Amino acid sequence: MKATIMDFSLSNEQRAWQMTARKFAEEEIKPISLELDERPDTLGSFDWEIIEKGSRLGFRTLAVPKEYGGEGTDYVTQALVMIELARGDSAISETVGQSWRWSHLISAASNAEQKERFLRQ
Repeated sequence: MKATIMDFSLSNEQRAWQMTARKFAEEEIKPISLELDERPDTLGSFDWEIIEKGSRLGFRTLAVPKEYGGEGTDYVTQALVMIELARGDSAISETVGQSWRWSHLISAASNAEQKERFLRQ
């Protein structure tokens, strides 16, 4: 029986997304994370501006297919980005990840008109 060797090394694209997310977490998320956690008002403990900054880098649209203007990345890339963002703040990482869940669901279960309406970037 011949053994199959699997290559688990990351592609250049995967590594680039990972490094972009790592830098963003280090420079943008970590500096505000503790301050957000210490706010007494739970409604004021979330910073939409950081989500908007991450969106401009493409994080929010990682799971949107390229034909709809998204990044069209694979699950491994999405997991790498989520891990790196969580190093800065798990709530911010989870918020970004929610966008991907909806993108996957819409891509899999919607008709062409709905995909155009909800996925088009």
